[in-house]
Amino acid sequence: MDINDLKKIVEDLNQWLLNPANKNHADYRLKEHDRNYYVSKIIEIEELQLNTEEDE
Repeated sequence: MDINDLKKIVEDLNQWLLNPANKNHADYRLKEHDRNYYVSKIIEIEELQLNTEEDE
């Protein structure tokens, strides 16, 4: 799974989370947690890429 896959997952989760009909859904908190997890992974990967570029 690469960064583009993660970004697609985050986009899909954001669309689901932003739908007002899903606000009281039983899975709302879980999907919100998943979205936050994937966002943190994207940030981590981007920081690693920046650090790698600086080292070159």
